[in-house]
Amino acid sequence: MRRRTELLWLALVLVGAFLLSEGMLHALSRVSVTVQRALAAPWEVDVPVIADPRVIYRGNPLYVQHDARGYRNPSALERADVVVFGDSHTYGTLVPEPDDVWPRHLERLTGRSTYSMALPGIGATHALLKLDEAMALHPRVIAVAPYFGNDLFDAFLLWRANPDFVDGIDPELRAAADRAETSRALFEELRAIWPVSQHSEPAAPNGLRLFLSRHVKMYGLLRSIRWRFSERETEREIAGYFSPEYEKAVAALPPASRGFAFPVDAGGFRTILTPQRRGRVLDDDDPRIRLGYEVLLRALVQVSERCRSAGVRLIVVPMPTKEAVWFPRIADPESIGGGLVEAVADEERLLRDWNDEMDRLGIERVDVLAAFRASPESVYFEHADGHPKAVGHRLVAELVAAKLASTQARR
Repeated sequence: MRRRTELLWLALVLVGAFLLSEGMLHALSRVSVTVQRALAAPWEVDVPVIADPRVIYRGNPLYVQHDARGYRNPSALERADVVVFGDSHTYGTLVPEPDDVWPRHLERLTGRSTYSMALPGIGATHALLKLDEAMALHPRVIAVAPYFGNDLFDAFLLWRANPDFVDGIDPELRAAADRAETSRALFEELRAIWPVSQHSEPAAPNGLRLFLSRHVKMYGLLRSIRWRFSERETEREIAGYFSPEYEKAVAALPPASRGFAFPVDAGGFRTILTPQRRGRVLDDDDPRIRLGYEVLLRALVQVSERCRSAGVRLIVVPMPTKEAVWFPRIADPESIGGGLVEAVADEERLLRDWNDEMDRLGIERVDVLAAFRASPESVYFEHADGHPKAVGHRLVAELVAAKLASTQARR
């Protein structure tokens, strides 16, 4: 009898301790992002963005390099002198150190507090939808960095999710874009052009493990302890075709990519170009891409108007594609294939039109394409990815810092 009583008391103590610990962890996780991150499941932590029905993607505050708002900054500032909008080319995809991305370089070069609202999977058009959030930081400068390699397509997708957030789109163009997308989704075409994936996201479990992950904080704590003391990879395994070594990257290109990926060695500058993929989202004969261009332009016009009324300086930083930057180095572009010549011609034409519009509207801009082309060091990786590496980010920061330091009057 005594033994049974002791066991009962022990069970009650253990249950009480568990419930007390569970309650404390629930309370702490409500007020601390660090605790939330420590207790969260890998499929909740290991992705920089999460789906959002309004803006397509939003930043994941549980991602280890993000602040409490879900952006890639050391902390969630309450005030910032400069706010930056952009996509993965400003966010710094494949740049492992957060301090090596251009918003952080800009902060060091200028001494101005800088807050990055750039995220993978979104574009410069999002600046309009997120402008209130930026203005709440009381900035003196807003920098918007459109990337011509996919922002027109992203702007089209954003318009599909928010069809009335910009004014002045031609109804006939809207109807033509809808018909084209209904016939075959452009995203599916792009997957066919580049049928490879850099990595796979961690998969969520089913059944009891999923229930425990969602509702029991002690389960998350024990899982976190197990990870800390077990042998495991600290980073995702990157596929061979994204190897930092050019020869390995070329050799690892899968058969499905032949005809879409083109190794180039131009005077010691080596990389893999994907012109067909880029050309498809620069072809404004497609009404979806044309609509995306119009949406992006009109969004920037509205951002500019609000910035002027608030006394905020607006600077536009157009980010070029790797194909456009490399084009002058290639002795015989026609030999590359994949529509390289046509893709670069489309990009250069759209960029000229864009710059003419920026000048007409009195919006300040910087010329990243010319600077990247003139760089004595390649600003891109030697594999097929098209994001700039750290040297490219440093160069963009220098261009923007020079623009900020210029005596050019705001128009």
